[in-house]
Parts: sequence; C-alpha cells; structure tokens
Amino acid sequence: MIFEKFTHKKEKKTDNNKESATGFNPENAPRKSATPIFWLCAIFGGLGVHCFWTGRRARGVQYLLWGGSVFAIAYTASYANDSIIPPWFAILGMIAACWVQILVIMDLWKISLGKYRSRKTGRRYRATPIWMVPIAAIMTALTIYSYTEVATFMTDNVVKKGRPIAAKMELEVEAYMIAQQNYFDKNGKIGNFDEIGFLSANTNSSYFMYENEANGLKVTYMTTFNCPSNTTWQVKPNIVNNTLTWKITLPQDADCNAMAPQMVKLEKEMRALADSAAASAAKLDESVDGVGVVPDTTQQRDSL
Repeated sequence: MIFEKFTHKKEKKTDNNKESATGFNPENAPRKSATPIFWLCAIFGGLGVHCFWTGRRARGVQYLLWGGSVFAIAYTASYANDSIIPPWFAILGMIAACWVQILVIMDLWKISLGKYRSRKTGRRYRATPIWMVPIAAIMTALTIYSYTEVATFMTDNVVKKGRPIAAKMELEVEAYMIAQQNYFDKNGKIGNFDEIGFLSANTNSSYFMYENEANGLKVTYMTTFNCPSNTTWQVKPNIVNNTLTWKITLPQDADCNAMAPQMVKLEKEMRALADSAAASAAKLDESVDGVGVVPDTTQQRDSL
C-alpha cells in the first residue's frame, strides 16, 4: 500500500510537471476514432501512410523505403532497360518487404485493440474491436498466405533460376505444336490460334505472353528475373513437300537459353531434321538429273 501510494504520487507529480511545462496534459486530450488509421494501415500500410497520419514520420519513411517502393523502382528501371535484376537484390528486397509487412500487421492489431498511440497527442486511438479484430485476423491470414507465395517465387526464380517457370512455357509450346499438327493432318494447311483451338488467353501469365504471329507462335518474357524482359522465342510452322516442319528461333541471351533448355534441344532437333531433308532433296535432284544414279537407256536403244 505504501509503495502504491508513493508510485501514484510520483506519476501524478510527473503528469503535473508535464502539464506545467507544456501547458498540455495528453491524458486529458480527447481520444480520436481509430477508424481512419485502421483503413490506412490495412490498405496502404506498406507505404507507411498511417504512420505519417499519426506523426510517426521516421517510421513512415522506413515503411515507404523498405516496404517495396525501392524494389518496385528498381524493377521498373530494369524492365524499361531490358536488363536483369540481380538475385541478391531480389532476395534483400523480398526480405525487407516481408519484415515491413510484419510490422504493419503488428500496427493493425494495436489499432484494433486500442493500443496504438498518436505521436502528436500521446493518446491512444479509440478502437472498435467488434469489427476491427476480425478484419485484422483476415489480413493476418492473407499475409501468411502471401509469404508462402513469396517463398515459392524465391524458390522458382532465385534458387532454381527460373527453370520451373520456363518449363510451363515449354509445355505450352508443345501444346501449340500438337494442336497445329492435328489441324494440318486434318485440313492440310496451317491455322491460327482460333482455328487450331489454342487458347492463348488461358495460357498468358505474369511471366510469358503468347501471341499469334503470321500463323506462328511468339512467346515474350514479361518480367526481369533470370532473363531480360521482352525476350522472345518464336515457333514458326512451314509446309515442305506436303509435310509440316518447324523453325525455332531462340533468344541470343545465354541466360534465357539456360532457363529453357528444352527449347534449345527442340531447336537443334528441328534444325537437324531440316538439314536432313535438305540433303535428301539434293540427292533426289541428282537422281532426276541422271548424274550417276539413273541409267541412260537411250544409247542402248540406238545400238539395238
């Protein structure tokens, strides 16, 4: 009891000194509603908007810088210059963004429970837990799910150097070639996407875009990991001697070809078939011309 009285007197004395020095006692200030900063934190938390709103400018700057803005600027610059983002930068950017998101979720829970203070007044904001807490729980669950997506992204693009992403593209190229071959066997000609039944709208992703170009397939790389943006692979069908053949055009960048080795293998196979067909055609021409292959029977008739 004596200790409690002493503590109470000490706190009261401290508050009186604060009030006498500044002319303002934060404990007597009216508590503002937490609804505005709750939604600012939930929607724009990674940009630190709720921190700036409540007078926490230093914290807001940290959120703004490391919550994804720096990474977004670097990504935009690399995309515009058709360059590759270094793996180490991608790793640091993702880790920083995830850490800031954890701090944002902590802020959201503090706001929901009425424990978030204003730097301007020193008072806690008046919360409405009956609806704020469920929304905070949903945002937490979404954040946890996003972390699994980030882990998958980092594994595919950094650890495995984009191979799983390119493997899906190679499967789509194979599906296109099969659809084109089936259409040719049935109609004897080359068709476009609609005619052969290749639905590019269903195959386009954040990584690759599939386009019909002169009844051929053009695949464009849409991001900047492991391969420069706007890099293209082209698969062009041709009809030679009533047979459907293929010409594969690969990118010149070695990193892109390392990411999609099956496309490199396919290009070599198609080139070997084309060379073999050209050699066979040359032999056939020699046969038709009678150069040591088809016997000349005209002299035999004359002798008879």
